[in-house]
Amino acid sequence: MIWSIIPEEIIFASQEQPNYQQIQYLGRQVTVLADKEGGGEIVALVSSNPADYLDQRFSLGRKIRLT
Repeated sequence: MIWSIIPEEIIFASQEQPNYQQIQYLGRQVTVLADKEGGGEIVALVSSNPADYLDQRFSLGRKIRLT
């Protein structure tokens, strides 16, 4: 049971789930938040090489093309 002043149709409203994809980008595995225009934003880098995290091409928030 929920006791709240917020109407239940707002609390239980369905929300669109973000479209996360794991892809290979320039030979590295990255997680991107895909948009509807065929692009995406890097949200995570998966690498055991510390130099990859200093490379601006893989910086978080960078916009890339997925197609």
